[in-house]
Amino acid sequence: MNPLSSPLATDHHSRVGRDRLELLSALLQAPSFDPLYRADVIEMPAHHPVYGWACLVSECESAADGSGLCHGHQAQWRKAHKAARGDITRAQFVKTATPILTVIGAVPGLCRICPDRPAKSQHQRLCDRHLRRWHRARATTPAADFSQWLAAQTPFPGYGMCQITACPYLATSPAGLCRGHLHRYWRAGRPGNLRIPQHRPRSFGTNGLTVPVLIDDKLAFQRWRSAQRPFYRNGVVNLTGLQPLVKAEIQWGMFVHAQTADAAHWACSALQHLAMLCRTGNIASLFDLADCSGEPRRLDGHSDPRVHMIVRTTIESLWCVYYSPADSRDAGFIETEHFGRRFKNRRSHFDLTGVSQAWLRGVLWDHLAAMLQSTRCPRTAGPFDQARRAVVELSAFLEADAPQGGHDPSLLREEHAQRFVADQRHRARHGLRSLAIHRADGKPSTITEITRRMVFNHLRAVVYRALETGASDSIGLHRDFITAFPGGGPDPKRPRGPFSDDVARALSDENNLRQFAAAHDAPDYGLRDAWETILHTGRRCSEVLELRLDCIGRYRGLTMLWHDQTKVGNFNDAIRIPEHLYFRLDARQATTLASFEDRHGRPPTAAERQAMALFPSPVRDPRADRSISYGTFRTSFKEWVDSLDLGRAVSHQARHTLATNLQRRGVASNATSRRLA
Repeated sequence: MNPLSSPLATDHHSRVGRDRLELLSALLQAPSFDPLYRADVIEMPAHHPVYGWACLVSECESAADGSGLCHGHQAQWRKAHKAARGDITRAQFVKTATPILTVIGAVPGLCRICPDRPAKSQHQRLCDRHLRRWHRARATTPAADFSQWLAAQTPFPGYGMCQITACPYLATSPAGLCRGHLHRYWRAGRPGNLRIPQHRPRSFGTNGLTVPVLIDDKLAFQRWRSAQRPFYRNGVVNLTGLQPLVKAEIQWGMFVHAQTADAAHWACSALQHLAMLCRTGNIASLFDLADCSGEPRRLDGHSDPRVHMIVRTTIESLWCVYYSPADSRDAGFIETEHFGRRFKNRRSHFDLTGVSQAWLRGVLWDHLAAMLQSTRCPRTAGPFDQARRAVVELSAFLEADAPQGGHDPSLLREEHAQRFVADQRHRARHGLRSLAIHRADGKPSTITEITRRMVFNHLRAVVYRALETGASDSIGLHRDFITAFPGGGPDPKRPRGPFSDDVARALSDENNLRQFAAAHDAPDYGLRDAWETILHTGRRCSEVLELRLDCIGRYRGLTMLWHDQTKVGNFNDAIRIPEHLYFRLDARQATTLASFEDRHGRPPTAAERQAMALFPSPVRDPRADRSISYGTFRTSFKEWVDSLDLGRAVSHQARHTLATNLQRRGVASNATSRRLA
């Protein structure tokens, strides 16, 4: 949890009834809040680690796109790469490319003579009037010295701010529009015919008089002005004109995201797009753009994944600010961040509104909170999902079968629990659909013996905890209803055996391995290399996928692989590997390093290299220190196995195959266990 929200998280009094803007304003004014994010117009440093917008080419003033290069250099890179037929890397191109100085979207700044006038050019840094004077001086005296000419000039008064409501830039003429909006006005056909008299500097400015502004149709001009958006500038997030609460939410979300260890890059253009949507839609809070679970809805008629990601992440950081643990219990969700926990690759927000009965939802919340507070808190979110599923199944059954839909716990008796148990067993025996649980594609989930066993075990744990803590007495839940729920019994699943000889040969065949890499690993994540490492070492799949970059080496002429066995607590352990596998992993190292250099335009530092993964994740991993997920490997591996028509086979069977082969060669069983620990 962010340190700024920790003090509030310990306050169990209601925050829902308080002014949310008051809460955020207090956090934004805290000493530890970065002042960069307090401004209405946030100007990001070009090389900010999270919001950086600069091109990788040194001194280039163009804004980069998602590739790290600006549009101009990206086109140059494609042309150079094609001309060199792939013999040039992007890092080499970045080192030799010429910076692009004339850009669209740059802020020229103020005139170096007039403090209240914008500069027309970022190179001379002179306003229109002084730039014309300098050109006339050069035309009259080609050898004129710029410094001497500059010292003899006097400043002119400015024209105030641009008339466009959310535009934070100075007007460039008496018309009251900045340079960008003045060009837009001309392109729009000058609605209202806003104009100024000819020769205004000579007839008005030299006499110190205010330049009059003429207009034929004020209403037409006002309509055009109200429809205008702020002019985009590189690295600028303009929050001017937003509702106070949504502006504070965006500022808070930007600050919290910048503090995240594995923060994804947020483009300033996407943040500006979000601000524009909130401004034109008169949005009061980011929660108005999301459903009850915090998932963003379609914005302005189309889906922008970058804006959706920003909205989702910001809302997630606000749950702990707007709600105390007690508030979240009443609202029907639980935040793991309230307890200082965060499961890997999971959100902090767990929605419990699938449980319709308030008392049952409270019992589930108490059970999950106890798990989060326990010193033996689960390492993964699996037990939380399973407990929630179990209670949701019971809730749906009570809604359909129990008196008053199960909303009055005092009416529930032993027979109601027994009918639920019988219904679950019947559905599992015949493979019927669940009453409440749906798959990712929206179709109802099927009850199986595995899910039935899971429901019984977790439901029994939830309700028995209410009995042990006395919560059942306080809500009027009878003891015989609780004790009627049976346990699910032990898991009868048998461990998978080793590969048969035919399957083992097929999964290690060179042609099939090439097919795995070509057809099922097109982005070249290194899935074939990972699979061959599993085959030759018998390591667990997660142990291989989480290998560090510098995991191989030669020691006294022996090729060794260094890895962590987190399941049994062995770290930085070494194992012998074949020579050809060593060369394959060495080539994977080179591929990972080249990918890092292509992304950043430079090789990694010694500290960065030490933290890098051998198989880095392609998602939210700018430092290449997070490994590819097991789900990505499993999906591609299954598709490959299915294409070979080998029947059911999983990667973990390679571990059992190696153990079996070792025993065939006379290795004792206990020695085999120690070797594969």
